[in-house]
Amino acid sequence: MKGIEKKTILHFYFYDVPSGKDQTSTAIAQPLNMTEAVNFLGSTFMADDLMREGPEPISKLVGRAQGIYAFAS
Repeated sequence: MKGIEKKTILHFYFYDVPSGKDQTSTAIAQPLNMTEAVNFLGSTFMADDLMREGPEPISKLVGRAQGIYAFAS
């Protein structure tokens, strides 16, 4: 059995909610000259997002994705 590799395929969906009652991420840094709400260049966020089994918001919770993300363009 030497040389045989086991392959695991994972499929999950992140649910990032940047505002509202069930917010899962928040801005922790933004450019001082941010003039347009649609221009997020340089904005940095902290997240504690839900990971679910399917695209439906009621699908089985399989974990959490925690970390930082930033917009580069």
